[in-house]
Amino acid sequence: MALYFFDMIDGHDVPDTEGREIDGGLARVRDEALEDAREMIADAARIGIDVTGRRFEISDEQRNVVLTVHFAEAIEPEHSVTAERASTGHSGQ
Repeated sequence: MALYFFDMIDGHDVPDTEGREIDGGLARVRDEALEDAREMIADAARIGIDVTGRRFEISDEQRNVVLTVHFAEAIEPEHSVTAERASTGHSGQ
């Protein structure tokens, strides 16, 4: 397992001081970040706050940023499907 830190950036940086151990590489790290973002978006929406402009800057154990995940990605359709349809001219219908 590798240790990753999920620093939240929203104009007021909130550093992750503990980190978490995740097995499965960056794909699994991204999945966890998107899941966390969805939960935070839902919690904030309940009290009328929009947090979709936030992002996670995820760093490894040496604190090198290895991945950035924008909260908006957690509520948008898959980029790859949209990009594929746009590039091929197919609407998916």
